[in-house]
Amino acid sequence: MNRFMQIVALIALASTASAIEVTTTPGQLHSLIEDVTITELTVRGEMDARDFHYISSELSSLTSLDLSGVTIVAYSDSNRPLTAAVYDYEAATLPHSMLMGMKLERIVLPSTLQAIGHAALAGCDRLTAIEIPATVTTIGDYAFSGSGLQNVSIPSTVQTVGHGAFAHCMGLQSATVGSAVIGDYAFVGDSQLQGVQLSQDVRRIGIEAFHGTGLQSLDASHATGLDSLGNWALASTPLSSVSLPQGMTQMGDGAFFGTTQLSAASMPTSLHEVPDYAFAGGSHIVSDTLLHESVTRIGDYAFYNWSNTRRFFIPGTVSHIGTRAMAGMTGLEEIDVNAAIVPTLGDEVWAGVDQPSVKLGTIDNETAELYASAEQWQEFYIMHYYLLGDVNDDGIVDVTDINLMVNKILGKQADPFIAQAADINNDGKIDVTDINEVVNMILGKIESTTARRARGRNGNMGPVHPSTDDRVTIEPFGIRPGETRTLDLWLANSQDYSALQLDITLPVGLEMIDGSVAGTSRTAHHSQMMRTHDDRTRVLSFSPQSHAFINNDDALLRIRVKATEQLAPGACIIIDNVVLAMEGKAYAGAGSITPVDNTTGVDDLTANNSRAYATGSTLVIEATQATTVQVVSLNGMVSTLDVPQGRSEWTDLSSGIYIVRLQGNSYKVSLQ
Repeated sequence: MNRFMQIVALIALASTASAIEVTTTPGQLHSLIEDVTITELTVRGEMDARDFHYISSELSSLTSLDLSGVTIVAYSDSNRPLTAAVYDYEAATLPHSMLMGMKLERIVLPSTLQAIGHAALAGCDRLTAIEIPATVTTIGDYAFSGSGLQNVSIPSTVQTVGHGAFAHCMGLQSATVGSAVIGDYAFVGDSQLQGVQLSQDVRRIGIEAFHGTGLQSLDASHATGLDSLGNWALASTPLSSVSLPQGMTQMGDGAFFGTTQLSAASMPTSLHEVPDYAFAGGSHIVSDTLLHESVTRIGDYAFYNWSNTRRFFIPGTVSHIGTRAMAGMTGLEEIDVNAAIVPTLGDEVWAGVDQPSVKLGTIDNETAELYASAEQWQEFYIMHYYLLGDVNDDGIVDVTDINLMVNKILGKQADPFIAQAADINNDGKIDVTDINEVVNMILGKIESTTARRARGRNGNMGPVHPSTDDRVTIEPFGIRPGETRTLDLWLANSQDYSALQLDITLPVGLEMIDGSVAGTSRTAHHSQMMRTHDDRTRVLSFSPQSHAFINNDDALLRIRVKATEQLAPGACIIIDNVVLAMEGKAYAGAGSITPVDNTTGVDDLTANNSRAYATGSTLVIEATQATTVQVVSLNGMVSTLDVPQGRSEWTDLSSGIYIVRLQGNSYKVSLQ
């Protein structure tokens, strides 16, 4: 054999010797291997802890270990521990720390394996992948700590992932966890771990389980059995979003400490406490979505240094806020608190916050006063509620508010005057645009129930306006079906009013035409507006220059009406809800009832066989069916009667003239 052939033979022999397969009995592996420099080993048969000790101590060049055909049996020696102080080794368990720190790049675990022992493969920094058999129920403490794993899938058969089991695996990028318990520090320090999938079987995530990892999001909403999230479990991670399952009842201190990128999170309604330091360190969360009406306590430093937060919401169930819980919220502009009872506070809750520039909104004005007198709370810019458009803060929006806005724009005295309620479009100024919006509110074209928070005194829901005998009237007139009439509205005033608001109710068979109300010489400088809804028309008249209505020689306003065949004898026009305004004052004017013709007696039976009439002091109503009847007195007071079918009598009305509105018709009756 020439020299070349000798070299080839030696290389072939060396190659064959570097990868061997053996079948062993417990404790006998050492007798089957002659070359301890082998790099690949496949073992069949039964092994115990002595065989693993031999592999660890003698086969230092080993990079591949196939144990798929191995059954691990128990071993115990009370006189001579194999490692440290461990004397007993259980069956079906990868022994305690036996393969720790080896150069293994590949290992195939036994198909009958039930447990991976304490630190069994810890420090195997060349081991980049592993398949954990579905027979495994326990992964021991630090089992893979410091290993080179890049991805790991933990089957649902695993009940417990031990403390630090995958800690400081610097190459670990993803993990699928099906175990019920993720132990304390299980993945701590895995800075490249960006994705974790949790199964629905996860019940507990331990202390610092994912502390310092690279997790960017975590969706645990489907893990309906998850009950506990340990202290600092997700602290110091770049999480941007997290979803926790409803039903979780425990969250540990500092669970999201230092998650400065967190922008989407919602605490389960089953959690009643925000623990100490829970979200400290800053975040981008919109707080409206974070806390629910179930939280009763916010712990110390819970939201410390949330410098990016502009608005914060405190649920109505919160009864205590801990020391420095919101200190460092330097970007805070507004706090909304729903608690009717002022929560107790720890020390310096808002240290570093410019409280006087932060708006504090409460549920109502009465509650606002409680916060305004409470320590620490009173330092805020306390907000009160005002009805948008309710400039004089009397609880309603009417022509008085328009009059005050006109005076304000003209530089005249307007007191009281709530500027925040007058600035309808919220542009920081009060002008004709805001007046137009209030006009639309009064006419019912837009809603006038919107409340705006503003700093100032409390709302006043007392008497709206003092009354006056000044009244608006229409003189009695006659009209036949098909005819039109121009009706004058007269105001006999004792004061120089500059604005007016009233409602006109027309009887069935009388319709407003032209769609507008006309002014007269008395209202030459005024704007007239109207809007009809069903049979009721609301009329506004006000002066943009705050001019008073001039002398009484002419009617104040004019409207045009047309009669139809439905107009009943004795029908009447009702004027009510009269408001008369002048320089900063308003009065409730008297209404009136005007007969459409000169009939003064009791109406005859109508075509529908229903009628109303008087017999002495008794009001008699004959109705073809049960219905609701309105009875209007001359002073504008309206009473509602529930009338049964047939004839009924009413004797509790005072003497006087009334308009009875029955099934679409109006009847004028005179009670003695």
